[in-house]
Amino acid sequence: PLCAGANVNVEYTATGTFNGGNIFTAQLSDATGSFASPTNIGTLASTASGTISATIPGATPAGTGYRIRVVSNDPAVTGTDNGGDITINASPAVPTISPASPASFCDGGTLTSSAASGNQWIKDGMDLAGETGTTLNVTASGNYQVRVTNMSGCASTSAVTTVTVNASPTLSINQVVNPSCGGCTDGYIHASGGATHRLNMGTPQVSGEFNDLGVGTYDVTAISAASCEDTEEVELIVCGKKTIVAVGNLLATSARPRWTKAEFKPGFPNGRFMLQWRLAPAGMWNTVPDIADTSYTIAGLTPSTTYHVRIAYACGAEGWSNWSDVAGLAIFTTQAAVCPVPTAVVTAAAGSGNRQVSWTGDASAA
Repeated sequence: PLCAGANVNVEYTATGTFNGGNIFTAQLSDATGSFASPTNIGTLASTASGTISATIPGATPAGTGYRIRVVSNDPAVTGTDNGGDITINASPAVPTISPASPASFCDGGTLTSSAASGNQWIKDGMDLAGETGTTLNVTASGNYQVRVTNMSGCASTSAVTTVTVNASPTLSINQVVNPSCGGCTDGYIHASGGATHRLNMGTPQVSGEFNDLGVGTYDVTAISAASCEDTEEVELIVCGKKTIVAVGNLLATSARPRWTKAEFKPGFPNGRFMLQWRLAPAGMWNTVPDIADTSYTIAGLTPSTTYHVRIAYACGAEGWSNWSDVAGLAIFTTQAAVCPVPTAVVTAAAGSGNRQVSWTGDASAA
């Protein structure tokens, strides 16, 4: 049997003389073997015996009585048919793939065949083992097709769908600071990871910093250059500011600020603090990211220098309180350097009536 749409080689024998411009044509009868309205299925310019490459039309109805013959046009000669009935089985409709080519996915996507059954998915000309469903999960870029085979063993293959798979960005929530009161808008979310970033369904922006936020739930999204997205939900809750209680152990090169313990809230982290200090009035903040105690010794300071210090505490599942105000006891000045008194004076003979005097002390503190 043949399938509608299949290619077939038609061999013929030329008897007699044919002129130089002669064309041999292979013709297909109807399903009863009648050539009353034959269908031309292939041609060959020739004057001698040969083989015509022919194609059974894809819309040919199924039947068991088809015949094939060859005719010429110079001179006009009609040859006898093949002498036996030919079975032609209908081929399935040529399938289509959605989405249409070219298609673009983020991390992966799904191609769908128009055929409910008999599918075989193809990538870059090769059958994909085991991929015979109506849909195909695509995770790699390439040229995809689907071939559909019916119960008669006849097949039709779709056009190529070119797919590009783009990687999604990885959103990072770098810092979450909760508002300090129910009506306050001093909370913020700082994120990164995308070519642009979006808060809720707002307009995308290059920066991932979203400030002046109040209590609520926010969708933070990183967007790649290929428009792929990664979204995370962040909740901001009321979280009061902490105040520096005192700065003790104030020396020339160190100080120890202390503060009260954060109020415990069920389900929230407790006892974690973040401290920052800087040169007054507007130096760059130095950060200690995670402190379990309610005091911390800041070392490496400069004598007779004024500093700002502030504190925040863990509040909520992933956020922090706002920073304490830089005021009052949050400003301190280190003490002046103290010149040490030399000790352990030792004398020794140095020859020629001279004496060598030696002592100990910290010259670097002078």
